[in-house]
Amino acid sequence: MANRKGVKVKRRRDVQIKKVKKYISKHIYSFVCGGALLLVLLIVIAVAIGISLHKTVNANSDSANNAGTQKTETKKDSKKEDKRDLTAPVISGTADKTFTLGDKIAYLSGITATDDVDGEVDVEVDKSAVDTDTPGTYEVTYKAVDAAGNVATKTANITIEKPAPVAGTYQALVEEILGNITTSSMSTGQKLRAIFDYAHNKIGYTGTPYDGSNWENEALLALTELKKSDYTGGDCFTYTSVDKALLEALGVKTMWLENENSPTGDHAWLLVDAGTGWYHFDSTRMRSGFSCFMKTDAEIQAYLDQGNYNYVQYQNIRRHLRRRILINMCTLKRK
Repeated sequence: MANRKGVKVKRRRDVQIKKVKKYISKHIYSFVCGGALLLVLLIVIAVAIGISLHKTVNANSDSANNAGTQKTETKKDSKKEDKRDLTAPVISGTADKTFTLGDKIAYLSGITATDDVDGEVDVEVDKSAVDTDTPGTYEVTYKAVDAAGNVATKTANITIEKPAPVAGTYQALVEEILGNITTSSMSTGQKLRAIFDYAHNKIGYTGTPYDGSNWENEALLALTELKKSDYTGGDCFTYTSVDKALLEALGVKTMWLENENSPTGDHAWLLVDAGTGWYHFDSTRMRSGFSCFMKTDAEIQAYLDQGNYNYVQYQNIRRHLRRRILINMCTLKRK
């Protein structure tokens, strides 16, 4: 009996063990299959998410690229627009300058113009307002034009001055010029004529003196220019100053005369005495062609009687002179 019970118990245990194993096997299989399905599902979800993210990234990238392309195209378009030259050239080197009467003026010296597209461009100067024969300040205009038609202009002042007198050179200069136009073999009359011809021929009448206030300074300025270029310009004050400087260096007495408020304007000339009396000496170029070389009072009066006015006030001057000198009316023997 005991053995039978033992066998039944063992069978019952074996059956239970089989059931348990079967249950475990069944559920493990289900668990494995479920886990596999879950893993596959997770993989599918992950792949789907990855694809979605990839598309999103690509979309963003494409958007960024498109935006960049648009910016690049915009920049290119902007550059294309910038290629239209709207900037004028830049003129450099302009400055106010001062020159002396008789100087050659290099208006374009040191003046340049550059353009951001064309590089160096030509510069023109309008100097039409400048009178190089008359002291003063004048405006000149510089102009540069690039290939696109952009125009740049700049202005500057050109000042023309009278030559400054050189201290200590007056006497030496006068004696040098007197030595050039006269010789020791000439008579006094010939030397007087040489002085007259020198001033008359070498000075052109411009109506404007160098200084106008001091005859010695006027003579120095005129003679300095004559030595340099052999020709100058001036008015009756210039002629008379040069005459007086050279005549006095020769030892001839001179007296300055001025004709004021005449119909033809003020006029200056000299009375000279070379040892034979006082005569009128005026190397100024007359419009009438009158040559006033060593003229007597009678000859001056005859000239006035013809309707000329240069010496019209001489009657009043002569009355003044009578109080100072006795005018010798004799005729100088011309040699």
